[in-house]
Formats: sequence, C-alpha cells, structure tokens
Amino acid sequence: MAGTAEGSFDTLVGLIASGWVRDPQRPDESVLVQVREGDRVLAEGMADGFRDDLLAAGIGHGRHAFRIELPETLRDGHRHEVTVVVAPGGAALHGGPKTLGPLEPADPAERFAFLIDDFRAIEARQPRTHPGR
Repeated sequence: MAGTAEGSFDTLVGLIASGWVRDPQRPDESVLVQVREGDRVLAEGMADGFRDDLLAAGIGHGRHAFRIELPETLRDGHRHEVTVVVAPGGAALHGGPKTLGPLEPADPAERFAFLIDDFRAIEARQPRTHPGR
C-alpha cells in the first residue's frame, strides 16, 4: 500500500489537517493516515469523509477525505513541521510538509466556536426525520 497510495495533504488550518488519500488497488476501502512531526505520530484518522470534488473528479466514490484534529499540546508558542503519511510506514502525501504555528494556547471561547461550527456542518449533512425540528 505504501507505494500505491495517491492523495494530497491539502490544508493545515489551526490544529486541523485535511486532505484526501486512496489506494487505487483497493478504491472502495478507506485508508488510515497519520499526521507526524518527524518520527513522532501526532494524530491519526481514516480517510473516509465525502467530498463532492473527489467524486466529480472520478476519484472513487468520493469518500476519501480526511480531517484530523491535532493535539492542543502543539499550542506551545513554537513552530512545528508536520507531514501526513499513509499508515503504517507509508510515504508522505504530496502537499507537505506544512508548518504549524507558532500557536498560543486557545481561548476557551474560540475553542467553543470551532465545536459549534463542526456541529452545524454535521447537522447539515443529516436527513431530517422530524419536520420542523
């Protein structure tokens, strides 16, 4: 798998790394990715989110996106160079490495605003089962 994956580390905004990856040999399977700083694994997640642009481009069924939240410990006032790799031990995705920070510790109100935005995005994708609610 390490040599066959295709994808991109698209953005690093705040503590959110996002992009897409798929294995053309197994186009319907989700791929595990890791966000790393050097050899240290910061976070990992599945590339199984849907993106319209991936489907429109003929990249499988469009469910190859990842959005991974990095740990708050990176809000330490220092710069961090991060890469996204196919796990375990795969090659780094195109588009990286990217530099994070320096970020200062988050204001609790700012953190709450991000959670509200995430909730609204999830809610918008859910079919309504009770009209008017």
